[in-house]
Amino acid sequence: IQQILDVAKLSSGKIKLEYQSVNLKKLEENPSIVSLREVASGKGIELEWKVEYDVPDVSADPNRIIQVFVNLIGNAIKFTDHGKISINIFKKGKSVMVEVKDTGIGISRDEQKKLFRKFYQIQRKGLTKQEGSGTGLGLIIAKEIINLHQGKMSVGKDTEVGKGATFWFTLPINPKRKKQKEQT
Repeated sequence: IQQILDVAKLSSGKIKLEYQSVNLKKLEENPSIVSLREVASGKGIELEWKVEYDVPDVSADPNRIIQVFVNLIGNAIKFTDHGKISINIFKKGKSVMVEVKDTGIGISRDEQKKLFRKFYQIQRKGLTKQEGSGTGLGLIIAKEIINLHQGKMSVGKDTEVGKGATFWFTLPINPKRKKQKEQT
């Protein structure tokens, strides 16, 4: 129910971001990320977090950005049975680019077109663990959060069945803040 409410609030612009200076290197130490690292390790999956030396802090809502990371890393863990998950963070122009790349089962081109639809879930016959498959709202919530931060999110071009998946998003280093309407 909370995810449905989040989608409604995000879509209507009724979520107010709490901007702070966010060090993306230090996010690796966040308890939610540490917990995901333990889950990945329990499956025998390496979780690698690489931040290029020239990545500056970004102005963002840290709790919402953690929510995006948790969704993308959680999905990567769910659809990866062995190998590794790499989080690569680097500067690209006036933005920071984040890639979450896995060695999992991948996603077909047809499914990629549907990924950011509400309630859409990939159905895989070969998956060994389908439990906790979710609501089909995580990616749309993540994308809406990135849109609110004036960034972009998509699936990487190297994503294909049997070769893993890459999801990426950008965050402007210094976003132009819009005045947000007071909620009554």
